[in-house]
Amino acid sequence: MWLPRLVGQPWVGWGLAWREGRWTLDRGAGPEMVQMCRESRAGPGGVFLTVQDMHGARHTLWLLADSVPAQELRKVRVRLLLERRV
Repeated sequence: MWLPRLVGQPWVGWGLAWREGRWTLDRGAGPEMVQMCRESRAGPGGVFLTVQDMHGARHTLWLLADSVPAQELRKVRVRLLLERRV
């Protein structure tokens, strides 16, 4: 359904993906499961994401509207909306 790598931040080497019903964050050592935090927000200029890894550490990612394909950004926004309803 989604591209294997939704977000790439080449200046830090991170990638965020939605695979098999869960979020993964790859910080260069392979993907690890993360959970989306409620602080994550979507706005007209992009999406601000905060994720928590399995060790409890929080990581922040920015998805600017002009840095991600529009269709993928829409999918992230929808996923955020769905997760906030749970």
